[in-house]
Amino acid sequence: VELLVGALFALFWWLEPPLDGNGGLRLAVIWYLVTTCVVISAIDLEHFIIPDAITLPGIAVGLALSFAFPWLHAEHLPFDPEAPRQTALLASVGGLLMGGGSLWLFGQLGNLMLRQKIEAAGVQDAMGLGDVKWMAFAGSLLGPLVVADAILVGCCLGAVAGILLKVIARMRGADAPPGIPFGPFLSVGILAELVQPGLA
Repeated sequence: VELLVGALFALFWWLEPPLDGNGGLRLAVIWYLVTTCVVISAIDLEHFIIPDAITLPGIAVGLALSFAFPWLHAEHLPFDPEAPRQTALLASVGGLLMGGGSLWLFGQLGNLMLRQKIEAAGVQDAMGLGDVKWMAFAGSLLGPLVVADAILVGCCLGAVAGILLKVIARMRGADAPPGIPFGPFLSVGILAELVQPGLA
């Protein structure tokens, strides 16, 4: 975990070296999000949970940073330089709702469509609320459009991984796992969005 965080810190320093105080703060925010991606992925892979102790304070931090440093959302809709704090906060809230709300709706659809499989697997929901809170946190810093793209990337990667696990299980004559942790795929989606020029 420590080596991966260090490598990602170096990568983002190289991609967008800070040229002034604002650049340094932007890089610090990216590092904060990157560290959270790695930590949440490790915990979800090992324990199948995403702790509220990380995501809920993260949402508050995302909203506070957006209001205090509105230029963090200068490239996010609906930012308006004529009213930077208000529109940056609006972008943050929009990202929170897009990230958390879209995953919550997706989970509810999964509950309706896969009820029998969910009950057979002995779990309560198709998607845990930890994933919902994680994307609400990420959205508060990334804005609505970027977090939507990150979720799309995460969903595609998760679907491919799920299909591969089922194929491998059938080849071995074993039962496929009832579910896989979704947090790491969402984290990869966030990192994929951050490395694109103009988004980090």
